[in-house]
Amino acid sequence: MYGFQGGNDAGGPKTGLVMDANGTLYGTLYGTTIYGGGSQYGTAFKLTPNGSQHSEGVVYVFQSADDGFWPSALTVGAHGRLFGTTYYGGGPWCGFSYGCGTVFVLTPTGSSYSKSVLRIFGGFDDGANPTGGLLFGPGHLLYGTTQLSTSYNGTVFEIRP
Repeated sequence: MYGFQGGNDAGGPKTGLVMDANGTLYGTLYGTTIYGGGSQYGTAFKLTPNGSQHSEGVVYVFQSADDGFWPSALTVGAHGRLFGTTYYGGGPWCGFSYGCGTVFVLTPTGSSYSKSVLRIFGGFDDGANPTGGLLFGPGHLLYGTTQLSTSYNGTVFEIRP
């Protein structure tokens, strides 16, 4: 369907794809890469049907360690918003020079997306290095997991977007 070129269009897709909220058979697909986009901190991308091919477009380029990097799988929410986690980033105050990870939302703003950080993981007591995707549960809560914690065994977390 699409071969990444590296550089500005990104590279290293590491997680699964999600389909747009329309859920049509040939709908737009969204995913993440762990590098590329010019900054080399990763991207969120979309693949839009274009006849028998798909056109790739970068939705968001992760800018720095503070912004978060190595994004994980996306989850589609209401109004076309895309929720996800970054394994690293959010600031170095958690004890790791690259940060302990973030939860973010990408909100459509016309032809582009704006990014907001919903949570910055603070370290072992709070959990560190979120892995995998997010799941919507009752009351519009988001659930996810971190790889590390005080006991080094990880956490399950919930947040209200």
